[in-house]
Amino acid sequence: MFMIGSEIRRNVMNKDLHNLVKQLKFSSVGFYFLSFLIPIISFLNLKISGLELGFVFSLRTIGFAASSLLAGFLSNRRHLRSKLIFGASVGRFVSYVLIYLSFIYNLYWMMTLGMFILGVGAGFFWTPFETTVADATEYENRSEAFGIFSQQSGIGGFIGATVGFSILWVVSEYSFSSDVIFSAIAFSPLLLYGMSNIYAGIRVLQLAPRVEFLDIEEKESVTKITKRAIMLSFIFLLVLLFSEAFIGSLVGSFIEFFLLKNITQDMVLLIIAYVPGGILSVIIAPRLGRLADKLNPRITLSVASVVGAGMTWLLINSSKIWQFSMIFIIDTTVVATAGLVLTKVISTVSRERRGTVFGLHDSVTNLSRIAGPLVGGALWDVRDRAPFILSIAIEGVLAVLYPVAIVILSKTIDVNGSAELKEEL
Repeated sequence: MFMIGSEIRRNVMNKDLHNLVKQLKFSSVGFYFLSFLIPIISFLNLKISGLELGFVFSLRTIGFAASSLLAGFLSNRRHLRSKLIFGASVGRFVSYVLIYLSFIYNLYWMMTLGMFILGVGAGFFWTPFETTVADATEYENRSEAFGIFSQQSGIGGFIGATVGFSILWVVSEYSFSSDVIFSAIAFSPLLLYGMSNIYAGIRVLQLAPRVEFLDIEEKESVTKITKRAIMLSFIFLLVLLFSEAFIGSLVGSFIEFFLLKNITQDMVLLIIAYVPGGILSVIIAPRLGRLADKLNPRITLSVASVVGAGMTWLLINSSKIWQFSMIFIIDTTVVATAGLVLTKVISTVSRERRGTVFGLHDSVTNLSRIAGPLVGGALWDVRDRAPFILSIAIEGVLAVLYPVAIVILSKTIDVNGSAELKEEL
């Protein structure tokens, strides 16, 4: 794409890093299709409760949270990163096969096992990849670089969704002698996604050694007191990130349930509702990153929390599918921008131990996604609007606390890697 080419000319990413990041297209093909199908299959075929659906999502995030900690520690060693990503790609292949079989035979236990393995693979995939991008980019362009990172992932998800939903739609137009045959054909894209992940893993092994990293000119030198202050302030930020991810999973796990119950059970209309927001986030991700590089972190995160609360309230009060789609576009844009700002802030905490920092961040946020679906499922079984009302309340609290956390973190960090963060505030 021309936009990406312009990023490279402006030295946001060097050519080798860009070639590596492009492999995200092949590793992310199943994201949208699978995220859409899990609640649908659970609701229509497996007939499981809200709490049981919450357990499926929580088990995936248990795997993600556990593997992120180990992956973060190992990612401090640059020569191991490509091997971790390749191993994760193989794990994803296995998970897609298991989930495919569970859809065919309506096996709840196999679906949960596949989701758990998918989560473990995610930790060993994303943490070393994020650390690599942070190590190979300048601070002033890092949000934009992560925007390109997100764009490539989004392109893969869009391509995979287009293929998957097209096959599902065509197959739905025909009659089959058994449900097993229908499911085997309709959900066959899952097997393609698994093989695409294997290809991406092999390419990462080939391309990773060529990436040039920015040298750390001097060791981080901080006193024990400063180290303790940094850790305490970082923990405070992680608590807020835990809360943010909690409400994200609280809403994300049950918004499709809400649409199915209150607006429409037409799968085509549901797909159309999600497509505009997904396409826009892919197209403008680098531009959102460029914008994030210019924004004040504490103001941006506070405003994003307020807007997020408002969008959630509007979502649950939508009566038409087109209303939901428009609100979803705004919500995804705001969330994407705030996410890029947060990623940049996290990358400044330590230059020597970025792998550990990203691992902690991924682990903590995913631990919250264990609680989110479970709490959301319990609330859903009481009242279908309850998970969303709790989300709105927490967003209001975060709007106040985010600026405090960023200021405290900027005042306690005393290393080269965070000088720019102090200047921004």
